[in-house]
Amino acid sequence: MCASERLTQRIRDCASGILLGVLAILALSTGLIAAQGASADPGVATAFRAQTPVPDLAQRLVFSRNGVAHAVNLETGEETVLSGYNGYDASLYAVSPDGEWLASWRLITGRRWQLSMISMATWQRVELGEFWAHTPTLSWSPDGKWLAFGGIPSNRRRDYNASELFVLNVETGALRRLTFNRFRDDAPDFSPDGRYLVFTSAQDGYNRLHLYDLETGERRLLTDQAFGYVPAWSPDGQRIAFSSNHETLRQQIYIINADGTGLRRVTFSTMDDLNPIWIP
Repeated sequence: MCASERLTQRIRDCASGILLGVLAILALSTGLIAAQGASADPGVATAFRAQTPVPDLAQRLVFSRNGVAHAVNLETGEETVLSGYNGYDASLYAVSPDGEWLASWRLITGRRWQLSMISMATWQRVELGEFWAHTPTLSWSPDGKWLAFGGIPSNRRRDYNASELFVLNVETGALRRLTFNRFRDDAPDFSPDGRYLVFTSAQDGYNRLHLYDLETGERRLLTDQAFGYVPAWSPDGQRIAFSSNHETLRQQIYIINADGTGLRRVTFSTMDDLNPIWIP
């Protein structure tokens, strides 16, 4: 093996090591949210939708506490430390429903981020564009053709709280802006059937969870009983996990039914608990 080949192999090995902790956990969730069918015309809202939600197999949540991944059993409340996953930050990564691509944010400077896709088979990187973001998160549509995220419009980059909802077609590069407001909308997550986005919005001056209907363009408040950050839909579409600090100074993990009922606190820590992901 020549020197250039050895260098290339070292780079790949390094990348593998950096992503291992994230991929190990995201791979568990990928099997729960795999798309069930082909999309419709990508120019209409139904393009996001899968045929049917998958069964609810997730009874645990993985989250980050002080930079270390933990898992909590929703039935028993038992917590487990996932050693070896230090620096875990799942909000910056998302595995495609078919498991073939890893979408990721890479910080450029300040609030400028590079959005990319990495092939899980060849490590080929496809650059999707440079965006400004307040809270960089990613969510794949069930058909695997769109990425949803919150971005800062070009005419509002001096506004610290500026953020709107966008979806990007990873095949064509088409970018669609969904919201046009003067307040913060960010951290969207697709419902398993592709009909809705759950997201954080400061519409009433507080960061609360809202739902956006991709077919009608209508939005509504999910609950006014809690703040809500980086929400994650359960595989069956019945529940939503998120972090909140409406009861304590530190963010804790909560779940709520998709109809806004059944709010329940899941973690009870003296540190911030962030970025929940559903796993079996």
